[in-house]
Amino acid sequence: MSIRIGKYDFEGLYTLIDHINNKAGVYVIVCKALPFYSVIDCDESTAIKRTIENHVQKDCWIQKCSGTLVFAVLYTPDLQEKDRAPIEQEIRRTYNVSCEK
Repeated sequence: MSIRIGKYDFEGLYTLIDHINNKAGVYVIVCKALPFYSVIDCDESTAIKRTIENHVQKDCWIQKCSGTLVFAVLYTPDLQEKDRAPIEQEIRRTYNVSCEK
């Protein structure tokens, strides 16, 4: 399954971290509170799965979500951090994420 976030097609929405690969890319934390979906955080990483598992903002994600936390990922194995960062920043601006870095 895929979901369009901004102008990008992300994989997900995954409810289990086990479905996410430990690859480079951009990930979005989404709160699913039917019938609505809210983007609450976004970041880039060289190892998405490990980053999400150990993220310092987990408490914020839980606090800001009154539904179910789900994850969307955009794997970008050919991009460096300097190329992933603009994607992350664009999503942060577009969706006014509630959990800041």
